[in-house]
Amino acid sequence: MDLDDYDTLVNKKGDEGSELLAKIFAPTLRNNGFVEVVQEGMNGVAGLRIPRGHVGVVHSSIGDPGEMNAAAYAASVITRLVQQAKALGAKPVGLADEINTQTGDTGLLRVVADAMVERANHHQLAILNGENALLGSRVTTDANIVGTMISILREDALPSDRDGVYTFFDPQGRLAWINSDGQGTKAEFHERAKRYHLALEDSVAMKLDDTIKRGAQPVVVSDIVEIHGTLSFSQFSSYAHQLSLELGIPYMVQGELHSSRIAGYRPGLSAFNVGGSVVSLIDEERLKNPLHPSEGEYLVAVKGRPNPRSNGITDLRKIMIAWLGENWHQTGEGKKYLKFLSAPSTILYPAFRELVDERLATSVYHLSGGAYNGKLAKPLAKAGLFAPIHDLFPPAEEARVLAEKLGGTTASWYAKWPMGTDGFVTTNDVHETISRLRKHGLEGRVVARLQTAREKSGVELTAYNGEKVYFSGRK
Repeated sequence: MDLDDYDTLVNKKGDEGSELLAKIFAPTLRNNGFVEVVQEGMNGVAGLRIPRGHVGVVHSSIGDPGEMNAAAYAASVITRLVQQAKALGAKPVGLADEINTQTGDTGLLRVVADAMVERANHHQLAILNGENALLGSRVTTDANIVGTMISILREDALPSDRDGVYTFFDPQGRLAWINSDGQGTKAEFHERAKRYHLALEDSVAMKLDDTIKRGAQPVVVSDIVEIHGTLSFSQFSSYAHQLSLELGIPYMVQGELHSSRIAGYRPGLSAFNVGGSVVSLIDEERLKNPLHPSEGEYLVAVKGRPNPRSNGITDLRKIMIAWLGENWHQTGEGKKYLKFLSAPSTILYPAFRELVDERLATSVYHLSGGAYNGKLAKPLAKAGLFAPIHDLFPPAEEARVLAEKLGGTTASWYAKWPMGTDGFVTTNDVHETISRLRKHGLEGRVVARLQTAREKSGVELTAYNGEKVYFSGRK
């Protein structure tokens, strides 16, 4: 698959669905008086203003597992969330959702979204965000949905028994924002490696690494692990507790057992899926003065342990099967590659948070979907900048071999995979920035000095094989 095919089938398909969801959900923002829109548009920010004397309550749910009709299933997600709020005596006000389908078909997304809007209108709820996730054959029904609700509760009504479903946060007089994401199809690698719990690290990275760009402070991460087969949920709950302590953020994980709505890489095997949301508090001053790179600043590449992150996974699965067969993970060579493929994404948030708070970073970027093209070239071009990148971290041997086995152009590899680099930071203080990254167990390296875009915009990089790759960031 070349760059154009990948861009059309994956990134553009996802963007198309996300834009559709944003348009369908937008009218629900008027359903109650708690919503404030502080940035408009497709990538805008709509938050909830929780009244004084109240706390925020975060709780998640899937729809009725036995409901096969897509519209009825979608409606049941909101029904279940409302029931959870009422059981606590809380008032449900706003939610976000991750909608998992096989192909991201827009006709199906419209059916699902319309059903959710009808229920949201009925209960006077705002649908603040919707994530469109394409999971292929791992979804056995039309759609699977994870919804996360923010409800409000009086401070003096806080229960002593929280039942493992609810997490509470103090809004501190700030807007509460919520965004959703999940681990995606990388779950297959964790299933083959039988290190299922590591999927939580991928899921957390996908969500937290998005919040810092909004000037947001995460206060709760809430995920649901859907399990098909005999996997033990305890391994997920114990690892979530460990991650919570490491990150200093409450991380609530709920289990939905015996699900027939998901499938693994082979019929009859146990399978799982992880998805949910992060709730953050918005710094409105930072929104008014967002992170912004400028000419003359340095671009620092950031690297953690070798890993493929969580995007471009479909091609990686296909390569391994074509190369070593369906049971590739049981071969000697396959075991070596499985260690790399199942390595969880580096969570950049703690380091990025510190760099931003200390005003060392003027902008930050993490290489997820779209990689160098969508996640780096595009925002730099939007800022009117160009980065001539050199001396990038070399990709791991496994990444190089897999790219060459896929074939196509070098540009297509750097458009879908991190190729040895997890993210980037722009800064005026290279020494201190790299020192802070090192404190978080990360490597940093200066790879460019930003220029005003003239003949070129975005990035031009020298790939590991010496080839020049150019992404204008304007397509």
